[in-house]
Amino acid sequence: MARVPEPHPEQRAPIEHSRASTEQSRAPIAVFDSGVGGLTVLHELLVSLPEEDYIYLGDTQRFPYGTRSPEELTALSLEIARMLLDTGAKLLVVACNSATAAALPALRSELQDREPPVEIIDVIAPAAELAVAATGNGRIGLLATPATIASGAYKRALAAHDPEIELTPGPCPDLAPIIQRDFPFDEHVVDTVRGYCRPL
Repeated sequence: MARVPEPHPEQRAPIEHSRASTEQSRAPIAVFDSGVGGLTVLHELLVSLPEEDYIYLGDTQRFPYGTRSPEELTALSLEIARMLLDTGAKLLVVACNSATAAALPALRSELQDREPPVEIIDVIAPAAELAVAATGNGRIGLLATPATIASGAYKRALAAHDPEIELTPGPCPDLAPIIQRDFPFDEHVVDTVRGYCRPL
């Protein structure tokens, strides 16, 4: 049986780098939200990137996020991100508006020094881009948690695409609990949504 020669020391680094790249490509994409709402984001990822593996974490134990302070949201988001990345995830998708609004800068700062580097995708920037492209009159209505609206994250994201956009925000503290707890689609739910939409 022929013996396979050991690679020359100068060749070992590319081989090890290639092995690391392969392992990294097989690593899962991590998605987190405060509950089940982020499953819609996960669904779109599965449709767009069906060959990837995913880890989804819905923090139902500490739900809702939308009424928490920015400091609490940042601490929760960093804790979850570290836990997911410790599983070897290669990409972090923050599917929660409240977490994105409060914690995105802290998450980016935390992850920029990791090896290998891990990118973060949030839901606010792409939603803002789509909204600006879709509006016909330069006016956009926003229904979101109180924490998301108080952060001003959507206002900044929209202004980055078009500083003339007129944003009408509507805090909706009851919508996330209705979705999370799978309330029956009854008149109460319809009236709640109508009440939130009235200012728009």
